Formats: sequence, C-alpha cells, structure tokens
Amino acid sequence: MKFQFLTENFSRSENAPGYVKASLETPCGKASSFRKYEGEHLCWQITAPANTSVKVLLPVSDPAGVKQNGAPLSGYERKNGLLLLSLPCGSYTFEF
Repeated sequence: MKFQFLTENFSRSENAPGYVKASLETPCGKASSFRKYEGEHLCWQITAPANTSVKVLLPVSDPAGVKQNGAPLSGYERKNGLLLLSLPCGSYTFEF
C-alpha cells in the first residue's frame, strides 16, 4: 500500500489555524499527518504504517533549510521546484 502526503500551500495567514492534523485507518494501520508552526518554522510529522511506503512532497526548493528527524535532508528528488521523498514505512519529522 502506498500513501502520498502532498500539499499545494503551506503558507500561513492570520486567519489560518496554527496546525493541521489528519489520519486514516488502513488495513495496515493508521497513516497520519500533523503539521504545526513553531514561530516562523514549520514542523511536519508523518507516519506510514507497516508494509506501506510514502511519498512526501516538501514545499521548499532548498534542501539546506530542511531537517529530517533532526538530521540534514537526503535522498530527495526535485519535482517542479519542490522536494520529493519516497520513504519506507515509519515515522518522520520534517522541520523547515
């Protein structure tokens, strides 16, 4: 089973909530996405259940400003000026 966590717009406006949370029960377990602003930075937590994979499209063009689980970002492709990651099941935290 494959999941895609994609977004068109991560911009923050005055009327927008400071966080967005979603989850889906699947035959393999719960897939979830939670993103919140911490000051000017965005923290995005993603969980893909066992026996699945996930594609994540990060709305940034410069990988230097992105941390994945506290480490510099690696293993990405560029797609339409954004960063695309194909990851195995697990939990991930992106900060940018």
